[in-house]
Amino acid sequence: MKKIFAAVLTASMMLIGTSAFAQFSAGAGYMNSTLNDGKESLALNGLYAGVSYNIPIAGGLGVAPGVYFSLLTKKDSGNLGTFTYAGDRTDMYLTVPLDLNYGIRIADGFKALLFAGPAFSYGLSSKTKLSGSIGDFSAGSTRDNYGYEDYGRIDVMLGGGVGVELENLVRFTVGYDYGMMDLDKTDASTLHRSQLHVGVAFLF
Repeated sequence: MKKIFAAVLTASMMLIGTSAFAQFSAGAGYMNSTLNDGKESLALNGLYAGVSYNIPIAGGLGVAPGVYFSLLTKKDSGNLGTFTYAGDRTDMYLTVPLDLNYGIRIADGFKALLFAGPAFSYGLSSKTKLSGSIGDFSAGSTRDNYGYEDYGRIDVMLGGGVGVELENLVRFTVGYDYGMMDLDKTDASTLHRSQLHVGVAFLF
């Protein structure tokens, strides 16, 4: 799975230089990420930032590979499936989306945008600074949530969203992605991650 992630990242970077008409964008925004085991959910909030490169295909249709980093936090305690969390949790992800998009010019300097596609997500870090004792971990210590074989780093997400572009200078978007991989590597339950993101990007 790591080889697939690396191949997609490499292919995305190669696509960046394939068209003289491609458009580079850099943006950031708010993200809400939820882990759900079907019974309970854990929501983290934070920010994301990154770049993408839209390559026209035909008419208003294009494809936009990108690379994004997200930082998410949560102050809470409780249980989620086979995972126990307590205290201050911080998650970091690297995401490589590959979106098909279609732009519709509504008026001069105003374009509506629809986009959808897969996003390959890799968990860079997931740690919880404990406010209470859990097993072998005492209060005040930091638990590496990826330090156990029962929690997966790699996810393949599917999603889409809408946006608007103004004067070919700035783009506002709202999107949603749902993780297809079961991040719980035990047989006790299933665990899926979803994310809602709202952001702004500057076009170059």
